[in-house]
Amino acid sequence: MLIERQNQILEIAKQSGRVGVEGLAARFGVSAQTIRKDLNELCERGLLDRVHGGAIIGSTVENVGYEARRLIAREAKQAIAQAAARLIPDQASILINIGTTTEEVAKALQDHSGILAITNNINVDYAVIGVSAIEANGDLMDYDYREVSVARTIMENARQVILVADATKFERTAPVRIAPMAAVDVFVTDHLPDPAMRA
Repeated sequence: MLIERQNQILEIAKQSGRVGVEGLAARFGVSAQTIRKDLNELCERGLLDRVHGGAIIGSTVENVGYEARRLIAREAKQAIAQAAARLIPDQASILINIGTTTEEVAKALQDHSGILAITNNINVDYAVIGVSAIEANGDLMDYDYREVSVARTIMENARQVILVADATKFERTAPVRIAPMAAVDVFVTDHLPDPAMRA
């Protein structure tokens, strides 16, 4: 069983993707050695992965390979992509993060005219975001803290954020939090399993 400090360390790692020994020692008012012991125990349990100076969130659930994910809920992803593409007018600028559903959105935008696709960090009209999982409380989750960092930046630099996700995302879990559902302006999906998610 984890002690309270270790639970808090896990929560911090879940929020930011990475934790540092020195920062945690200062935050909890304990020695760096105590934090190292906590991190080592969390790593032994498979909850974190050690890196120089700290740890990163570990995945207790393996993500499916990209090519295999393309086949999961393919028709739903295509329908979601068509609906999301209808939300984006011609002559708009757009950022799209990595993912099989967002890839379908990019394909669905091929008939739009004057679309400016942006790959670096500037303000855009629309951001289309895909996620690996959606928790019951509405938190948007992913597997890789680096991808989460990119998704957060994209969301911060868009006037409107469009989330695209098929219903299987409600059945999955992932270790790193991107943002709450409230950070999304429009959610395009094939099915909402819980009426509370509509609020």
